[in-house]
Amino acid sequence: MTVANFIPSVWSDQTIDRWVAEVVFPTLVSRKYEGIAAKGNVVKLTGVVAPDITDYKAAGRVTSAQNIGDTGVDLLINQEKSFDFKIDDIDATQAAGSFGDWTNAAGDALATDSDAFIGGLLITNGTALAGSPATPTSGDAAWNLLVSARKQLQKAKVPAANRVVGINAEFEALLLQANSKLTAFDTSGDNNGLREATIGKILGMRIVSAANLPVVNYPQFVAFHQNAAAYVSQLDKVEALRANDSFADRYRGLHVYGGKVIKPTGVVYYTGS
Repeated sequence: MTVANFIPSVWSDQTIDRWVAEVVFPTLVSRKYEGIAAKGNVVKLTGVVAPDITDYKAAGRVTSAQNIGDTGVDLLINQEKSFDFKIDDIDATQAAGSFGDWTNAAGDALATDSDAFIGGLLITNGTALAGSPATPTSGDAAWNLLVSARKQLQKAKVPAANRVVGINAEFEALLLQANSKLTAFDTSGDNNGLREATIGKILGMRIVSAANLPVVNYPQFVAFHQNAAAYVSQLDKVEALRANDSFADRYRGLHVYGGKVIKPTGVVYYTGS
């Protein structure tokens, strides 16, 4: 047996396609800084500081230049996750047309890992919902928490368009009791995972079922603008090789990525108890 018939580009593409089809959070945050992600890379994010607005007429139609700078931050690409497994004969499996089961499994595992990373990033680096509200016990109470989150985003002058709310299963179960307040949502243009995760729209915010938020047993959600956080990702290597301790071939890959909450006031989270 050999791995001569293994085609890295084909199986790498299949793994990536499966990953893209299953992710939720990586599709919701900004990817505009994504380039060549490599271990230890740092992406420099420049935050532009708005100039002061002066009354030109009141100043006698005289103006002077203001010295302004930027609020640059670093997005560190410091996450390195790999998969590595053996299969009795990669060539035989490919010939039988069933190797997709293994590439799908690898893609699913990558999706879960990156989803959990971004979900935790948003909660850890966002802004808590003000007022320490009680844990909701009804659909209306859950809906009211989203009203409070919207109010907090409004006061922070977060743009109204492209707001998203990721909710865990506990919060979703409550919120769906108030399903008359959910509106239909046009899912055209979404990838498969995001389309299936979108459950409706509330107060101008897309509501998305997020299975990989940090808290499982209590209601939790995170409301954010899509440009308030950034994520960069690269499936760095996918390769096949002969196992050295058995009559089998190995399939392995390395996923390198990183993320950053750029504007904490644009991310509002709530966790019940």
